[in-house]
Amino acid sequence: MISIIICSRKADVLADFLDSVERTIGVPYEPVVIDNTDNKFNIFTAYNYGASLAKGDILLFAHEDIIMRSEGWGATMEQCMAEDPGIGMIGVVGTQCAAKAPRGWNTWGMQGRNIRPMCRLVQNMGDPKYSFEGEECFHMETVNPENVRITQAIGVDGLMFAIRRSLFDEGKVRFDEETYEGFHVYDMDMSMQVAQHMKVMVLLDIELKHISCGNRTKDYYTSYYQYYMKWKDRLPMGIYPLTDPASFNQFNALPYFRGMVKSGFFSKEEIRHYSRGYLATIADERKTRYYYALIYYTRFYHRFGVGRLVTGAYNLGRWLRERFRTK
Repeated sequence: MISIIICSRKADVLADFLDSVERTIGVPYEPVVIDNTDNKFNIFTAYNYGASLAKGDILLFAHEDIIMRSEGWGATMEQCMAEDPGIGMIGVVGTQCAAKAPRGWNTWGMQGRNIRPMCRLVQNMGDPKYSFEGEECFHMETVNPENVRITQAIGVDGLMFAIRRSLFDEGKVRFDEETYEGFHVYDMDMSMQVAQHMKVMVLLDIELKHISCGNRTKDYYTSYYQYYMKWKDRLPMGIYPLTDPASFNQFNALPYFRGMVKSGFFSKEEIRHYSRGYLATIADERKTRYYYALIYYTRFYHRFGVGRLVTGAYNLGRWLRERFRTK
């Protein structure tokens, strides 16, 4: 049986999700709803509590703001778990690489290519220029570069993922309440935990609709920094060998710091603290100088709001990288 664990804040949104589950899952299941309307839980405590209440042998953790669109998706998930006892976790959106950087499942770039996170998803883009099936702002996103049904991953998105109950029962995994609080990074941290024991997979046979477009709070940035500091000694990771790990790490670290600056949540002193903490883990002094230059150039861009500086930052980065490589 599949236990569906949901941390819920909106009863009407939850009702729509459970209705779609009832119509499409195709196998016995139980909903385990953690009522969080009074905000007494964070996502780590809510999911650990839900796991303790669940009775199924597959624990599926899901957002409440999704609508299931594929018929029989529960049977598909059970079949994948039964056919391969080595699978410990299955998600519906994920990545095959993880950088040595404060980035999550939306890591980009591997093998000299830009490989986008794998998914089959109707996503709210938060922009009226998009439209799908007559609904404004929605966009059908299908990324399956290998054209497969299921594929191995490094990390999955928290939108929806399933884990074998046995991993919890044996004490091998648990949502990390001690390191984190809030509602971010639980998915990548759990992916990394599972990957120490079993395979993490992305199942591209399941199509769903994500109603909200999400938002990045200050907690988003601080949580990913904590995730990085926890797992940095095991990063970077890839299903396939990384041909240029240093460039891959730079490519994924800089958007994090750029986003931190542009968010407006952090003071100059806080940005300096996080950037120096990260840079202290980068051994090569030349790469350190390269990172510093782009982080501070991004701050300059944010302060003056000049669009063409984006291109300037990119060109400056290329120039600095080539210069330091030749020394």
